[in-house]
Parts: sequence; structure tokens; C-alpha cells
Amino acid sequence: MNKLILAAFLGISSFLFGAYVTPHYLKAGQVNGALTEFGSLSPELFNQAAISGNYVVLDVRTQEEFLLGHLQNARQADYLQISQFSNYLDSLDKNSKYLLYCRTGRRSKEALKLMQSKGFSYAADLSGGISAWATGNYPIIK
Repeated sequence: MNKLILAAFLGISSFLFGAYVTPHYLKAGQVNGALTEFGSLSPELFNQAAISGNYVVLDVRTQEEFLLGHLQNARQADYLQISQFSNYLDSLDKNSKYLLYCRTGRRSKEALKLMQSKGFSYAADLSGGISAWATGNYPIIK
């Protein structure tokens, strides 16, 4: 009985408070599996979106980090080189859908904000970055 109550409590808490604590303007929604706003996705949802082929995957880490291991079909653009990164964003289709990641999620969140300010329509980042991805045993290309 206690296990049932605990399971119900955890389920309701998860539902009410969500898996992520992000500002309202950065919450990602889903409609028929498509992102509807900016936000963070769990490794599981990020993987589903990435393998769908409907999203461009951007690795916003440094070239050195990228060469140590990256997600399949990821394009690399170093967020820390902010003016080059900003110029790179200007060359992208603002109506395409983007999935971003970095090592822990910090840089990708900042990159999301920049993309939003530049008028991009759809983007999400990997909650916890490639570190969370690796913990979930998802594939990394080396």
C-alpha cells in the first residue's frame, strides 16, 4: 500500500512540476511529436527528435570537445566564439527545427536564447548536455 501511495505521489509531482525547471518562455511543448516552442528535452525525447530526421542537430561545444565525441549527424558551431556563432546562426534557415547540445546544458541554453532573439521558430536543447546523454547510454560518435 505504501509503495502504491509513493508511486502515485511521484507521478503526480512529476506531472505538476515537470521534469525541467525553466522559465515559461523557454518551455518546449509538443504537438504530434513536433516542438512548438523553445526549451529543454530529456535525452529520451531529444533522441526521438534527432532520429526522426526532422531536426538539425547543433553541437555548440568547441571543436576539441566535438572531436572527442559527438552525436550522429551533428554540426559543430562553437558558442564560445560568440561573434562567429552569431554569424553562423544568421546563415541558417530560421524556420527549420533545431536541437542543440553542449557538455552540460549551460551553453546550449544561452545559444537557445540567442536563437530566439534572432527569430528562430523551433529549437530545443538537451537537458544535462552530452553528459546526460552518455549516462543514458545513447550513442556517441568518436
